[in-house]
Amino acid sequence: STTSSVFAEQSISNPDYQKTLYCISCILQAELFDDLAEAAHYPPSLNPELNIVTALPPHLGGLQPRIPDDVLARETADDMELRVQLLAGNVPTVDTILRFISWLHQSAKYSAQCNIIAFIYIKRMMDSKCVLTMNNWRGMWLGAIILAQKVWDDASLRTSSFASILPGVTKHDLKALEVKIFKLLNYGTSVKPSIYARFYFELREIFKTITGELVQNSNPDNRTGKPGRRRPLTMKNAQLLKTSSEDPRITPQCSKQTSPRSGRTGDHSSYHSNFTTGTQSRASM
Repeated sequence: STTSSVFAEQSISNPDYQKTLYCISCILQAELFDDLAEAAHYPPSLNPELNIVTALPPHLGGLQPRIPDDVLARETADDMELRVQLLAGNVPTVDTILRFISWLHQSAKYSAQCNIIAFIYIKRMMDSKCVLTMNNWRGMWLGAIILAQKVWDDASLRTSSFASILPGVTKHDLKALEVKIFKLLNYGTSVKPSIYARFYFELREIFKTITGELVQNSNPDNRTGKPGRRRPLTMKNAQLLKTSSEDPRITPQCSKQTSPRSGRTGDHSSYHSNFTTGTQSRASM
């Protein structure tokens, strides 16, 4: 099975994009869940360029009018709090996030490394006091990917080319989004090899943890002898696995309406990364 050989045939320069994107989707959902209180005070009028609205169907990560029962059962298991927020439409499912970011990857055909770089950009923006919300998570990921593939790939797509991938999103929307993300990153898009390596190995360890839980939960229950519950990752563990990065040189560009995130729950850092803030010429507008 695919879960029995964790990153076996991949390397730091050739990561398995499916496993990487699944881990990223789990972490992004945990971030969205963790930021619910702050998101409630985060007006859509703040950084409206991030609020990308696409006409993608649900199976490609678009708006989902109803969560399928099997997805709801698989993702919430015994977590009633998460179930309530999913049903209320306050948090997207991992399935929705994964479908969206996978669709971008498969359609735009950028290299797998770009997904890790985009994730680093997301972490930079969030550590600069940006809040991930239901309105902006697609835009933040899209903008991060647009910049990441310009930084990493030799033959990158033009920003306007993404309009053909995302129905309902105009070239003007994409240009405005790219400029906004560039500003939120404080015009620094370069990533040190050591930082990339840390995120790569962290995501690999997260996948191992997810895989281990799948194996453990599939074993018979010691008390009943019945098969254990199979689920990908509990919200509690996702919060514990969330990575964190800090760099005092990054100037916050996305001010919150509430106090800085000094008391975020589940903010158990696996490591602290020092990001470069120098501009990257290939990412210029």
